[in-house]
Amino acid sequence: MLTLEEKAKVRKHGGWPNISAAQTFFLGNPAAMEPFFILEAAMDSIIPTAEFLLREGLERCDRIYATIFDDADTLVAAKVGDIEINPKQFEQLVQRYLLYVDDMLQVMGCYRNPFDARFGGGAGRGINSRVG
Repeated sequence: MLTLEEKAKVRKHGGWPNISAAQTFFLGNPAAMEPFFILEAAMDSIIPTAEFLLREGLERCDRIYATIFDDADTLVAAKVGDIEINPKQFEQLVQRYLLYVDDMLQVMGCYRNPFDARFGGGAGRGINSRVG
């Protein structure tokens, strides 16, 4: 069984809010937070033999998240002496982070919040619909 702290980390990395699930129903169905219910149910239903996979994924996500957000000093200089820093490092780290998050959530058959705006996403990312 996942601990409360592990569940909070899964929500954070997946871009889901760490709030109590809304108890609002419309015609018998959860309203507004429906995908959130999917994640919550999956975290409560993960089989014990797969918990280690989720924990490994959490560790990977935590490490790269720390690299992205805590090592901001790599964004200060493009070149130091003969050493040139990869100008695409940040974008590559973000891509790898999102890959790790997707891999972790796949253990439960879930997906990232398409409205998570942390990495240039937000409304519209992942929900493409033709209008008109």
